Amino acid sequence: MKFVTYTATAGLDRLPERERFRAWRSTHKRLMHQDPEYRRRVMRFRSAIFWMTALYCIVPSLASSVLRIASWPLGLSVAAFVALTVGFIVFIVYASFRTQEFQNERIGRELDGHDA
Repeated sequence: MKFVTYTATAGLDRLPERERFRAWRSTHKRLMHQDPEYRRRVMRFRSAIFWMTALYCIVPSLASSVLRIASWPLGLSVAAFVALTVGFIVFIVYASFRTQEFQNERIGRELDGHDA
């Protein structure tokens, strides 16, 4: 997995540095309004982040009740919470980089298409 930010977008390097984010953002907004596939992918990412965060907040409280009733040792409960946290972080980082990479690719194509 590569560390991906908006600055990795092809075509932005031709613009002055202070204009790059504005160009990226305006192209992103235009694609959100005009390109259904782009909008669907971005909204699916946002939805996945929302629901995974909701699960991350709900599951530990439910699990702690169940584990207390089942009389599990505290160490096992802590290990389960740590595993859940690590899994949540891995998901967030992976999904964010994949979505950013997709956005950069589409926005780069748009920037190249408008410059031609």
